[in-house]
Amino acid sequence: MKSNDKSIGSLIRTMRKERGITQKELSDKVNISRSYLAAIETNIYTPSSKILVLILNELGADIGILKEINFIKNIDK
Repeated sequence: MKSNDKSIGSLIRTMRKERGITQKELSDKVNISRSYLAAIETNIYTPSSKILVLILNELGADIGILKEINFIKNIDK
């Protein structure tokens, strides 16, 4: 998955839409409000590491994808 907008919010939104999952479905699965997920996707809020891992796991994404957007610069260290 490549994105021109390299933010965690856009990454989550793109992966969610690629998988055909609604904000409501994803937010219910990770036990957060739909409005909070919307705020994450629009970069109003940055999710905690716990929420981020839950979201990525639910989307079937490896946490290593965060290197792609330079969210984590040295994930292996």
